[in-house]
Amino acid sequence: LMSDISTDSILRYGFNLDRSCFVDIGTNAQLILAIVNTFVFHPFPLHILLRRSPTMSTSIRRGYILSQLAFITYEFIFFFLAQIYVIIPYPGLYSEGLLCRMNLPKGVILGFISFSIVVVQPPFAFLIVRMHQTFMDNDSPFKLSRRVQIGMASVQITLMSLNVVGFTVFGTDPENIDNLLKEPELTMLAARGHLLLLGSPGDPQLFRFELFLFYVTLVLNFSVLLFCILHTMHTLRKRSLTAKSVHTQQMTQRMFEVFFWQV
Repeated sequence: LMSDISTDSILRYGFNLDRSCFVDIGTNAQLILAIVNTFVFHPFPLHILLRRSPTMSTSIRRGYILSQLAFITYEFIFFFLAQIYVIIPYPGLYSEGLLCRMNLPKGVILGFISFSIVVVQPPFAFLIVRMHQTFMDNDSPFKLSRRVQIGMASVQITLMSLNVVGFTVFGTDPENIDNLLKEPELTMLAARGHLLLLGSPGDPQLFRFELFLFYVTLVLNFSVLLFCILHTMHTLRKRSLTAKSVHTQQMTQRMFEVFFWQV
């Protein structure tokens, strides 16, 4: 007991609370989420989507199926295999997951983690673009050809793949890792689980290049998706206001609400 009190007294940045409860709460919550979401929440809508529906287009149904599969992959890797805990202000991650217990190389672990993060983006983008195209008139300048849509998807998948490579290549140990591991907070965590250090506080070192690539990817991808979302909502709202019959207005308003909540 006295040794625990002594250790807590030298821990900074609130790591005494992490040591006493927050790490346990975070890792246990991730494990529960991984089990419940992977085997209950996502399989249920997936089962419904796999059954053909006469009211849903094939492309949108495929988009929803891919999204559910991507979320299952993300939650299984991130919450179960990795069980990541952020260790602010240190640029790095703490892990108690199976990937780290297998003593895999750091690059492989970061590759799995980054893949789980980016895998959910292409299906979501595909779904948003397909829904946007569904509501576009054939003579609309925003009606995209299949070739253009394939090109957009190829660019996004390429950018996302580069981020996985960036995590692996630039996620190397910091130059001063031996000194960092002497810090009481990191010593405590290293004795308990696995540390994935990427730099020292305020200096992510080589990982800054991956952070730059990640932010550029976010801006490029989500600016297009944000436009599709806002433009679709504007189009549906405009149709609702210009509709002549009450029934058409109600149907358009319902489509607007469905799209809004799905997004």
